[in-house]
Amino acid sequence: MAIESGRKPALRIFTSEILARHAVPERNNVAKAEALRRWFRKNVPYQMEAGEQIVKPELTLSRPELGYDCDDQSLALAAMLVSVGAGADTRFNYWSNRPNGNPNHVSVGVKT
Repeated sequence: MAIESGRKPALRIFTSEILARHAVPERNNVAKAEALRRWFRKNVPYQMEAGEQIVKPELTLSRPELGYDCDDQSLALAAMLVSVGAGADTRFNYWSNRPNGNPNHVSVGVKT
């Protein structure tokens, strides 16, 4: 879903505008990820879900004020990174603090 969404021209334009405001170098994927992470922290509140649903990046980014959980934010961030050519260096990280080890948190990482 991140790759499919990341290929949409509207997302590339939206993401490029954010990166331009932060003067991020074109070839620095870590700087791209950091600038976009800051944008998420400022604009997309964390909101836990009652039940697990996967929200398309387009909805997360078009209505950020609604707030989204970690998987929705991670998926949207990955799509944004794909849209500006940083997808090959992007991966999902799954975390658990449960006794059974089943993941209950996800984040996005960028290879340095």
